[in-house]
Formats: sequence, structure tokens, C-alpha cells
Amino acid sequence: RTNCLESSGVYAMCCRSACEDLMGQLETSIGGAMADAAVIAELITKLPSATVSAPRELSNELYERLNHVAASNGG
Repeated sequence: RTNCLESSGVYAMCCRSACEDLMGQLETSIGGAMADAAVIAELITKLPSATVSAPRELSNELYERLNHVAASNGG
């Protein structure tokens, strides 16, 4: 786990990942196992974070990667 410091063999100290919060919001908004790439892209643009205010702007490269993942997984 990259967000953890393995202090000993008994315990690790972990920091919360901002990505987990964003993914949780996205999963809640989608509300199911699948969603159209355009819907996912629209939801992502509306997600604010501590470092990026909404609306976000997806680059063409990211949008193309999202569509490629969708096509590779049947939709």
C-alpha cells in the first residue's frame, strides 16, 4: 500500500487517499456496476476535490482512454 508506512510487523500507519473519496462519490452517483463512458465523463467533470475545483476539464487524451476502456469492456 503506497499510502502506508509499515512501522513494524504488527501495524502500519496509513493516510487517507483523496482518490478513494472521489471514487466513492463517483460510484454512488453511478449507482450500478456499469455506466456509459459519456455519463462517467460528465460525472467526473462535476467532482470537486481539495486540489481541483469543479467543473474539471477532461483532456482529450483522458476522454479517449475512458472510451478505450469502455470499448474493451463491452460498453
